[in-house]
Amino acid sequence: MNEAVPPPKAPQHGAPQAPQGNSQAPQGNQQAPQGNPQAKAAQAPQPIPVEGRDREFLPAALEILETPPSPLPVAFMLTICAFAAAALAWAFIGKLDVHASAWGKIEANGRSKVIQPLDPGKVAAIRVENGAHVKAGDAVVDLDPAEAQADATAAREALAATQAEIIRRRA
Repeated sequence: MNEAVPPPKAPQHGAPQAPQGNSQAPQGNQQAPQGNPQAKAAQAPQPIPVEGRDREFLPAALEILETPPSPLPVAFMLTICAFAAAALAWAFIGKLDVHASAWGKIEANGRSKVIQPLDPGKVAAIRVENGAHVKAGDAVVDLDPAEAQADATAAREALAATQAEIIRRRA
């Protein structure tokens, strides 16, 4: 008769292995696991995995270790990592079309003149357009007269105060 023999079970971590072949034949000086205290400790039951709402009753540190991470932050972190990896890959593989750096200065093509006012002030109006031809003596800009009038008034008041001081000292 051909009887099917079940395949041997995989040994558990730390558990002694049963001898292969004829289990009735004694092999050397092996002791039975019943008398060996280390073998009994190795055969101790494994802890039952904690699932569901039972995690809420664990101590805080174990609750953190046993609770699986939320899928949304994990997905967000993996998305950021994917973008970082893509940017790093693009930095190594991608090429710039045109890139140049040089020292220099900007110069005008034609003749240029420095235009400065005799009296500094705010520009009230510009009387010319870009590209317009101007002649000597043409008004280019109008300055705001308020600042110049304030300076003139201050000078008149200073003159009047000085004249009053002269008259007082002569008296």
